[in-house]
Amino acid sequence: MSTRAVAEVPTGSSFMQVIRRHKKKVIAAIVTAVLGGVGFYFWRRYGRAARQLYALTTDETAQQQLVQQLAVRGQDEQRRNEVFQRVQQTADDFADNKVTRLQLAQKINSLFDPKGLMQQLKAASTQEEKRRLLKALIMRVVAKAVFAAYLLHLVLLLSRVQMNVAQRNISRSAGCDRTKWLRAVLGCVDTSITRALPQLQAFVLQATEESCAGDRLQPDQQHPEGLDGLCHHMQQLFGAICKGVDGLLGASPAGKTTANITEMLLPDDLAVDFEGLSQSESQLVNECLNETRDLLDSPQTLGVLSAINLPVLEGVVASCKERASAAQMEPRYARLLAPLLKAGEAVARPRDDTDETHIFERFSGAEAVKEFCQVVYYPDGPPQQTEDEMGALLQGLTGLI
Repeated sequence: MSTRAVAEVPTGSSFMQVIRRHKKKVIAAIVTAVLGGVGFYFWRRYGRAARQLYALTTDETAQQQLVQQLAVRGQDEQRRNEVFQRVQQTADDFADNKVTRLQLAQKINSLFDPKGLMQQLKAASTQEEKRRLLKALIMRVVAKAVFAAYLLHLVLLLSRVQMNVAQRNISRSAGCDRTKWLRAVLGCVDTSITRALPQLQAFVLQATEESCAGDRLQPDQQHPEGLDGLCHHMQQLFGAICKGVDGLLGASPAGKTTANITEMLLPDDLAVDFEGLSQSESQLVNECLNETRDLLDSPQTLGVLSAINLPVLEGVVASCKERASAAQMEPRYARLLAPLLKAGEAVARPRDDTDETHIFERFSGAEAVKEFCQVVYYPDGPPQQTEDEMGALLQGLTGLI
């Protein structure tokens, strides 16, 4: 009787030998299975969308519907952008009005009046005393230009933030006197800026003294690289002062978690006019002010200030250089005192015939300002603001601008 050989069942070791012998085929099979699975998944998940897109590109009616939908979306986006731009222009007009009504140019001149130092310089009896007073005078003039740039930009930035916050919440104020509601939200700008003057002055003077300490500012020494070198040094000096001021504004005072800029402009104890408003309306005002405080406390605010202050001060240096070059002045800070004083004066007086820095125009055209205001205005995506609500904002501002 013949016996048939039975195939031997491979053991663990012999199985691994088979795997090793056919390694390339096994790997190819695994890769093919994985790719096939992935392809099947994407076909099931996106196949329908692809077929719909193909239908849109081949069906004339679907094409027309798509074009109409895109046109409507484009019109909506255009209207939203127009409303946004009008809000920004309204905020800048509001700030321009505040600069005039608060007489900020006069207050800047009063806080940094150089006449006292000039009289002391004339009466000085020793060269050492004259050198000390001359340096103090130049520092005062430099600090005045820095202070003016920061103050005007703070007015513009605070007005932008509060106006954008008010516009986003205008629909929630329906049923109340919007003039009174907006007066409560925006009226504190006057108090904020007036209260901020001495603190901002102290910060600017401190940063100026630190940046000019020692031999960093030598008023009577001729610069070895001529007028270009002196103006480059002046530009670096302005940059160092601005960096110092930004650091002081961003620091938190003792016992506080908020930054100095917030405590300076919108402290918790700031007086707010709630006259004529109900409890719920007053609560909405407080919510808007708290939102403004949060925005001022953000690093983006100081980033915007840094981005817009330096170009203005660079304009001061350029104007000073032009005057000094025309008069063929020696490259000394002492000789450039008069041109520097005139150029700094222009910053403190925007919108008049001496405005050489165009601070309002620079502000409104700055990309950093636009991006920041878009974040404030569109925190959760484009809002569904309407022309009626824009009209309500403008009507409520009657008497405030």
